[in-house]
Amino acid sequence: KTSRYSFEPMATLLPSGDLVIVYTAMNAVMEPNGLETVVVRAGGAVEGPRPFGSDRKRHFDPWITTFRGEAVVTWLGHDGGIPDRHMAVGLSRSKDGLAWSEPVDVLDGAQDCPGDMPGCVDKPMIATAKGKAGESLVVFYYSEATEGLRARSSADGTAFAPSIPVLAGAYGDVFVDEEGALHVAMPTAPRKIDRFGDPATVLELTSSRDGGKTFGSAEGISSEGDSIPFYFSNAQIAVDSKRKRRFAAYPSGPPDGRWSIVL
Repeated sequence: KTSRYSFEPMATLLPSGDLVIVYTAMNAVMEPNGLETVVVRAGGAVEGPRPFGSDRKRHFDPWITTFRGEAVVTWLGHDGGIPDRHMAVGLSRSKDGLAWSEPVDVLDGAQDCPGDMPGCVDKPMIATAKGKAGESLVVFYYSEATEGLRARSSADGTAFAPSIPVLAGAYGDVFVDEEGALHVAMPTAPRKIDRFGDPATVLELTSSRDGGKTFGSAEGISSEGDSIPFYFSNAQIAVDSKRKRRFAAYPSGPPDGRWSIVL
């Protein structure tokens, strides 16, 4: 560990059996910060941590996947401020989890951050999906400009299609099933809500079976009347396509914070 604080860890497994872990690294709340990576080799040896970053001053919310034998990480980048300035959705790749490629920005700025809009983006995610054409790399993020979750897909991991709408929410989860289909779940609401818990909030699910090029209609999967918070709430989804079962976990409770986890 080279930083004072480390949080938001994510991990992926390389074909070699090595586990690559990435997390947000910070020494002080208001200071510039980067990411760090650690590799647990298949034989048990631990290498790292190794710091890395980009041309932005702040780095948060890393997500990681394995695509074509390489670890690929995405994160939220910006230059600080309230709201955040010069926002980016960074992406970098590595063959060994320690040496990383030059970061690129995969935010569709024209649609999702027009005019370098402050506070335009949040909560990036990344996944490797499968369709009839083979594997594809899919990046997700919330866009304040379009008020919803967006997705960009790439057949080669470098050239990304324009972003498309996924769901009307911001914070959630993406899951890839055994057949390579994508499933995305997150809380959404049709009106202004109490963000610490509101029965108007619904946990919605949508799926893609063509590598993230299109997504189906949203389907409500939470129990009717559940009071679901927006703050401090990341719903989780898992799909067993062979047994045709879906599992969702999410918090539910009144605005006073007396929440329970619902499965």
